[in-house]
Amino acid sequence: MRILIIYHLRLGDILRCLPIAEHFHNLGNEVVFECNEEYHNLFEMVDYCLPCSPNVDRNLFDRVLNLQIWPNKYNDFRTSGKNWADYIWGLIEEGKEIPRQIHLNTPAICVPSIIQDSVLCFPLGYSQNIRYDTSKIIQLAHIIANGNPVICVGKKDLGMREFDSIETLCAYIKKAKQVVTINSAPTVICSALRNSWFHIPDSEQDDFFHVNQKRLEQFDLTTKCGAT
Repeated sequence: MRILIIYHLRLGDILRCLPIAEHFHNLGNEVVFECNEEYHNLFEMVDYCLPCSPNVDRNLFDRVLNLQIWPNKYNDFRTSGKNWADYIWGLIEEGKEIPRQIHLNTPAICVPSIIQDSVLCFPLGYSQNIRYDTSKIIQLAHIIANGNPVICVGKKDLGMREFDSIETLCAYIKKAKQVVTINSAPTVICSALRNSWFHIPDSEQDDFFHVNQKRLEQFDLTTKCGAT
């Protein structure tokens, strides 16, 4: 059977849908993932499905799973009270049978050796409900680094590091001494490539939860930050 999974936007959401693709691949199906071309580099680290662009002929597939929340399912998602994963998995008839762990192959990118002694800090995002003070997150990353280098990743025009591909981003996340991130795509990448990382939570419905997170709920990032 040929199965098409549709999720066009947001790297974190596309990543979180990958276990669904892997599940159907493991059952012997051919799985294709329809997303915008800017995300296709992600699939260099995936061997259980292939990407395609949104102009694909969907009639070529035996089953189509359109999992996108925005815009048509957004109001239903909000009123459901379910978190993102529970809602998405509930759209699939056999959802209860599908694991949620993301599997990525090791990025085939070499990174500078200094990264192994550095803390990567991801203080920015696009769709968080809780708005934190970026400067406080960076301060917190320096506390965690304890004298080691801190590399802030985000927007180049804000003086932060930007990567030229998703695979490069993943390589840095995998090799870093530690990672500090808000509820954005990097925390989802960490769940696939790291044994632990520091996560600054979002609202309960939108937050990404993983057993390997070190959740920084003991900090008030709207006032002077410090360890407790």
